[in-house]
Amino acid sequence: MKKQTEQRSLDSLKDEYSEVNQNFRHFSSLRFNIFTVFFAVQAGIAAVAFSEGKFIPNAPVAAKVGGILVTFFFWIYQERVVLLIGHFMKVATELEQQLGYTQISKRPPAKFPSLDINTITRLFFPILFAFWVYTLFW
Repeated sequence: MKKQTEQRSLDSLKDEYSEVNQNFRHFSSLRFNIFTVFFAVQAGIAAVAFSEGKFIPNAPVAAKVGGILVTFFFWIYQERVVLLIGHFMKVATELEQQLGYTQISKRPPAKFPSLDINTITRLFFPILFAFWVYTLFW
């Protein structure tokens, strides 16, 4: 990457750093917006899944299957967003070394290193997935 840096202008590196930061902010925001939609969808599914005779007879079973599928798809989507955020952090850190910036590379560490947001998220989805599977069969 050093050879490439020598050929690129300082303005070009600054522009790329700005774009990387915008992408980082976008996907960080999207990560929490995903949860907003996810919880709204889950609430609707749960209302049908745990209704007792309010809908057609097979609606609760279909809703439970829907709960499993929705949880799985949102989990995959969330993991993709986490991957993209990590990518943009890595690119930003590399650019910071070239530009002498420290915004990303010197962020303060999390207060609870063993319970960072990625760990919590990665625990949340399998637990909810197991919940829906449990409700479907028991």
